[in-house]
Amino acid sequence: MTPPTVSDLPPIELRLGAPAHGGACVAHDQEGRLYFVRGGAPGELVRVRITSPQSRLSWAEVTEVIEPSADRISTTSVPGADLAFLSAPAQREWKAQVLRDQFQRVGSRELARAAEELGTLVVRPAPGDESDGWGRRTRARFRVAKNGHLSISGYRSHQLESVREFPLLDPVFAEAGVFTSPRWEARWRKGETVNLVAPTDSAPLVLAGKRCLDLKGKTAAPVGYWRVEAGGQSVRFQVRAAGFWQTHREAATVLAQAVLRGAGELTGKNVLELYSGAGLFTYFLAERAARVTTVESDRRAVEDAAHNLTQLDGGATTQLNVGKVDAEILNQAGFRPDLLVLDPPREGANRDLLQAVEADRIVLVSCDPAAAARDLALLVGRGYELAQLEAWDLFPNTHHVETVATLNWTPKAG
Repeated sequence: MTPPTVSDLPPIELRLGAPAHGGACVAHDQEGRLYFVRGGAPGELVRVRITSPQSRLSWAEVTEVIEPSADRISTTSVPGADLAFLSAPAQREWKAQVLRDQFQRVGSRELARAAEELGTLVVRPAPGDESDGWGRRTRARFRVAKNGHLSISGYRSHQLESVREFPLLDPVFAEAGVFTSPRWEARWRKGETVNLVAPTDSAPLVLAGKRCLDLKGKTAAPVGYWRVEAGGQSVRFQVRAAGFWQTHREAATVLAQAVLRGAGELTGKNVLELYSGAGLFTYFLAERAARVTTVESDRRAVEDAAHNLTQLDGGATTQLNVGKVDAEILNQAGFRPDLLVLDPPREGANRDLLQAVEADRIVLVSCDPAAAARDLALLVGRGYELAQLEAWDLFPNTHHVETVATLNWTPKAG
């Protein structure tokens, strides 16, 4: 017998439970089958369509809200904004619940207990985002669909969905008609990637394939400048337009300040920074420490970092390295760091590295709750003490959340 296709499956009613990592709520039907449901809030009674039936669980999307949550503010979906139907405070509480759950499920009981002992976990908004977070994103990536429109992929799907507005992003692009104007659509080449970048201290840029344009459609230099306020300084960072930089317009400032809080007193200290990018943290660490050594796999990002460090007046002895971040670099560094700073990609830090590293203090920046839980649990299990944990809503109206954790080495007696 041929199994039913998704289109054959009838809609069902579900009462939604707790939020899960990935922007969905957990639910069970009357037979106890498990569902991950997107577009709904905890406690709501909803009607859903099943989008991905699997043997152990099924993914589903809300099609009708029968009993809405008091936190619901909209029933309209917004491209790329999977939590936009909730109030901003409710979104932050959602993310705090997911962090606590991931620390327990993916991390360890020891990690969950350590986080609980630090006090109530609160996800804080970036400055200016207290009531909503629209228009705060400074970069976004799209594909040009067959119809010539800028498009994004649906969740867990390769199917492109046309985007005629993208309110998460700085409104300067919508105002210039980038999403709707035939003048811009004539510039796109079907299938190419288009990156929209709005640096905080220079003009917006449109990267279409290998071309870099300004908002008048003229060729522009593929570099942006970003203003960061941290450690009593206002610093202008140069970053190639296609390179990595924090997405939220306040994120670089928020995270640089958080890393400095975690680092503590740095006078005379040796610092090792891994996944160092264009030198955001490097600059402020080098202002204060005796020695800063960095490792980053992206050569062009290291070139940006070297340029940015030329603004320093004195400061630490610095060594910027291009290379793979793994356990071997601990030997290559040639010293035991007083402070280790890591800002790994979404999948988390190299596991062998975390098992081998020895440092008096570690500051770990994470953009994924599951990866943060895995990395922190490993370090806590090795004898590091979770001393500080900050959580920031740097991706408002989406399920993503950023954490900055500080750990101190506390060798066990005996």
